Amino acid sequence: MSDPRIPLSNCLPTEIEYHNCLEQPFEVLGLYEPHSTGRFYRLPRYLFEDESINDGVKTNAKHSSGGRVRFATDSPWIVVAAEVAPKGIHSHTTLGGTSGIDVYVAPRGRVNRSYRVCCFAQPVSPDYPVAYPPDALPEGLVNIYYGEHPDPRINPVIQTCYYFATHDLHNEHEVELNLPNYSTLFQIYVGIQPGSRIFAPRPYTNRCPVLAYGSSIDQGCAASRPGNTWLSHIGRRLDIDTINLGFSGADRGEAALAHFIAEQKISLFVMNYEANIPSIEHLAQTHRPFYEIVRRAQPDLPIILVSMPRYPKVPDRSPQPRIDRNRTNRIIVDTYNYGLSQGDQNLYYVDGSTLYGGSDQDACIVDHIHPNDLGFLRMADRFESVIRQALGLYYN
Repeated sequence: MSDPRIPLSNCLPTEIEYHNCLEQPFEVLGLYEPHSTGRFYRLPRYLFEDESINDGVKTNAKHSSGGRVRFATDSPWIVVAAEVAPKGIHSHTTLGGTSGIDVYVAPRGRVNRSYRVCCFAQPVSPDYPVAYPPDALPEGLVNIYYGEHPDPRINPVIQTCYYFATHDLHNEHEVELNLPNYSTLFQIYVGIQPGSRIFAPRPYTNRCPVLAYGSSIDQGCAASRPGNTWLSHIGRRLDIDTINLGFSGADRGEAALAHFIAEQKISLFVMNYEANIPSIEHLAQTHRPFYEIVRRAQPDLPIILVSMPRYPKVPDRSPQPRIDRNRTNRIIVDTYNYGLSQGDQNLYYVDGSTLYGGSDQDACIVDHIHPNDLGFLRMADRFESVIRQALGLYYN
């Protein structure tokens, strides 16, 4: 394909062969059936129509957090042409963390843990676009274009193109694109050098996904780029597929979501539900039932119950009435003890106060709640040992 229907910059190579990432042999993982729906959403359509699910879930489920485009190629460079609608500018998250696409490249056939670069569209005025001389940008942002989306509820669409040199010493290479954490993605194309080839990616060693349900922390706020969320770290470390069902400001433990999760073919479930409850009573009424719905459907599924990641020494300055997190933690422990009393041998518990490690916890957060890249790395360290134990995956 020669034209992805996205305006392109003169800075790009003059000859580019474009491929739609929803077509074979590309893999798009971590999202809900993108190849058949044509959407880069995280939930099926019927849940968007379910009135029992809060609007925050429905908004954030349109963001591509945890989504990955995977393929292999022998092209010496790639161009990524994407059409995205960012949620907006966050005071505590970089543009790479909200609307960025980051790239991992490895020799073909090897586990891909090699970060290359992250690029993102900058919020400049359409009247004053960013301009780069053609010889000054070997990698990164090439150009951006703005347009209005037909749905007025959606932010102006940014049509953007990124140019990446893909290899150093190897001629064929695995490529993984981590999709934006806080943006709606409408289309994405990969451009390669004419005459080069696209191959199916190396399959994960562990193809049955780890699924995490939770809050903005799980969705990826405030990672500097999508590949730095704790679940992304787990995916690379364990060479396993992942599904991110973190919903910013919106984890409320609805039964409809529990039933959806219970239907998924997954290897492990991380239930990190607590942060955005409206009250302690709400958590007490919904936490155990949520666990029970999943457990009844999948009796042997490893489940990890997690209390809210937090740094206890930072005071809560929220204008809302403070929720006693010691009490909410006890509710989660009660669910854990209940499961054990019922003979559940695949149930685990992680205390959220341990997720940022035992020292320098203040260096792990950007505000009173959200982890930075160090915080996400330490979360991954803590989760990795428990997930390995639950799945019988031993360190090499």
